[in-house]
Amino acid sequence: MKRFFIQTTCILACLLLAASCRQGPDRDIEKRIYVNHASLDMFVGDELQITASPTNESFTWTSEDPSVATVGATGDVRAVGVGETNIVVSNGNNQRTIPVKIIAKVPVTGISLSVASLDLQEGETASLRATLLPENNNEKEDKTILWQSSDPSIATVTDGVVKAVGKGYASISAMLRRDPSLKLEIPVSVYQSEIANVVFKKPVTESDFLPPYIGQNAVDGDKTTNEGRWVTMDGAFLNLEHWIEIDLEDFFTVGAYQLWRMPSGGEVMRQFSLQVWIDGAWATVASEDDNPAVTGVTYYKEFEPVTTNKVRWYLPAYTNNRVRLFEIEVYSFSKIYE
Repeated sequence: MKRFFIQTTCILACLLLAASCRQGPDRDIEKRIYVNHASLDMFVGDELQITASPTNESFTWTSEDPSVATVGATGDVRAVGVGETNIVVSNGNNQRTIPVKIIAKVPVTGISLSVASLDLQEGETASLRATLLPENNNEKEDKTILWQSSDPSIATVTDGVVKAVGKGYASISAMLRRDPSLKLEIPVSVYQSEIANVVFKKPVTESDFLPPYIGQNAVDGDKTTNEGRWVTMDGAFLNLEHWIEIDLEDFFTVGAYQLWRMPSGGEVMRQFSLQVWIDGAWATVASEDDNPAVTGVTYYKEFEPVTTNKVRWYLPAYTNNRVRLFEIEVYSFSKIYE
């Protein structure tokens, strides 16, 4: 009897186990559809394959709006028009919805640079900024810009930073790495700066002078000896304006001047200006107005470069205004490219 009870119990347990493992309407098993793309962002004209799993199942594919996107029997999606829709994949009573957004592709068609040309002095650097055109392009491909110099002995370029190496002419190019036909080139000019004293031994006209200290002495290159000075008249002339006009005999672009004055025992000459001849009149380009800091033997002043053929150093009338000037130099700045 005991043996029969044990056998019956084992048989009953096996039947219950088999029933629990059986699939059918009496057992609720959740089925899910898995896809390799939860959502899609595509350009018009693009195609993309969606894969559903379990792969041993069969699926039905539909598009809620075929004017935006179509889908084939195996999940191949084609972007047709701009808009949004859903791709639905079904298996029996189970389905999965995949949102789809389609936009128009705006391709890169060109490149622009932040400047149209460069004019640099040897040793100078300049940064260029490249922009892909149109600026609202939405391509997802590689957008790396490559930079190139036509002559690295004149100008080099690294990541858009141009360095002037030697005088001459070259060009800098920016191009799209994946499509070298999209390229822009700008000219680069590299110069050496040449500074020259344009008043040396040029004709002089002065307001007055104390013989033998004529105004011509102020442009003869002698900066130290008493015989090489320009000295104005004394007496009644002390309270008058004084000036020295220098004819450059040609047009120059000038941007600085320097004075050598009496080292001791002379007036400090704190009020004066440099004037240039422009359009038939004198124009002041640099001046000092009773500046007590203007002392010492030399005085140097830079100003905004201007092109002229005559310059004039001018002192207004004030008490005990005596000029003792050893030398004046006016500097032009030239660019040498070759």
